Amino acid sequence: MTTKITGRPVQRVYRVAALALAVTLLGGAGSLVAESKPAAVQYLKPSFSNSIYRVVPGESATLLTLAQWQAAGSPGPGTLPMSFVKYPWQSDIYAVSFVGGNDRSDWVWEKLTFPQWQAAGYPTPQAAGWIQGSLYYTMPDAPQDVYVTLNGVAHKLTYSEWQAAGSPTPYRVPVTLQKLTWDGTIAATATPREPMFNSTPLTLSQWAGYRYATPRVAVSFPGDLLYQSCTSNELIYSGPTFEGAITFAQWQQMGYRTPLSCDDARNQGLRDAAAYLSANGLRNGLAVRDDKSGRTYSVNGGEVFYQLSTTKVLYAAALMKSAQNAGRAVNATEKDLIWRAITVSDNTAAASLYARIGYAPGATYYAHTAGITGLTFGPNWGDTEGTAPSALDMIDTLVVGGGGLNAGNHAYLLSALRSVDASQRWGTPVTTALVAVKDGWDDEDNEYAMNTVHTVQGANRSYSAAMLTVNTRTYDRSILTRASQRIYRTMQ
Repeated sequence: MTTKITGRPVQRVYRVAALALAVTLLGGAGSLVAESKPAAVQYLKPSFSNSIYRVVPGESATLLTLAQWQAAGSPGPGTLPMSFVKYPWQSDIYAVSFVGGNDRSDWVWEKLTFPQWQAAGYPTPQAAGWIQGSLYYTMPDAPQDVYVTLNGVAHKLTYSEWQAAGSPTPYRVPVTLQKLTWDGTIAATATPREPMFNSTPLTLSQWAGYRYATPRVAVSFPGDLLYQSCTSNELIYSGPTFEGAITFAQWQQMGYRTPLSCDDARNQGLRDAAAYLSANGLRNGLAVRDDKSGRTYSVNGGEVFYQLSTTKVLYAAALMKSAQNAGRAVNATEKDLIWRAITVSDNTAAASLYARIGYAPGATYYAHTAGITGLTFGPNWGDTEGTAPSALDMIDTLVVGGGGLNAGNHAYLLSALRSVDASQRWGTPVTTALVAVKDGWDDEDNEYAMNTVHTVQGANRSYSAAMLTVNTRTYDRSILTRASQRIYRTMQ
């Protein structure tokens, strides 16, 4: 019958007597005085290793370094009495000794290698209720379940197993940890709602912050995508813990999951973004162009919106093109107007740009010569109207196509678009790629309008996007950022 180790795994306790009598004669009269002597220090080692412990039986057991042992006079060690234990659900065997005292903190533990177990004579381990190094935790989606993890092996405890461990209070992991069967990255999911967009890959130190709680393992996650690349034969996976091309072996481990076509994935990304915006009360129009394949996609592409500050980039380009046509360089005043209009969305600078290019006729002429279609310019710089595809045409033509600008002017325009102040920057995905962006907003007549046009170049992507919205609920611009992430994931 297997004996379960609970509070004190074995009944064998190493004890020594601690009381001695001494006779002291005082002035001719004799009296007996009982004196307590300190327990004798011993030097002991396990039979299977070279570790030497300084033991005060019933009080302490300290592992010595070589220098400490030598400083003590290199005493010949005796044998440290040990018991051998393991958890029933995993294979690791431990040796434990209780000579140091009754508290768990005083026990001596050593995890055995196979040669050490062999040297110990292949002892049959007893079932342990608790082993040093065990971590106990619960997950937020099932707080009634207590798990223990040791050496990377997790086990959900029964009530009796939890009692045998000493009824420990578990650490409440504030997030759900999960990983794929075919990838080692662990993600922390803050909420079960939309785990694809509410999960963060963890570093080792971040995982340590969750006490190395063992993640749930799955072949795939809700909301992930597998799709065919538009420009190669690669399969692209996008999920909370992994994003990029997968190998044949990984696809095999996924069960040969059927991938979406490139176009289906991108249309789904746009539909997901539009649905997210709509769910938050935003009427919307979206468009995106993959610059590598030349393919364009849109949702609600016929909806007309005010373009707001996004067209400041067109006014800037029109002024530089006008200078080029006149055979002169853009002067310092004009450069300052362009920089302020784009990087901090200065309205006074934008009004000056619009006046310098000749208002609506000048803007219309430049858009025509640059090949930008679908925009209707008004008497004031902020009155321009158009659809998401026309806004996409504008940003893609100016950033990717150059808009008829010479190399120097185009570089200046691009530098401004990549230097937009954080207060004027939203609706772009979280990425390591280079992002050029011009956003716009307005809050007149009890309506909130929020727009973004941007390009993403890098991280295996090269695309332009436009997102135009209006609503009566909120001015939360982070909604556009989260929507753009749904597009970004499909653009490899």
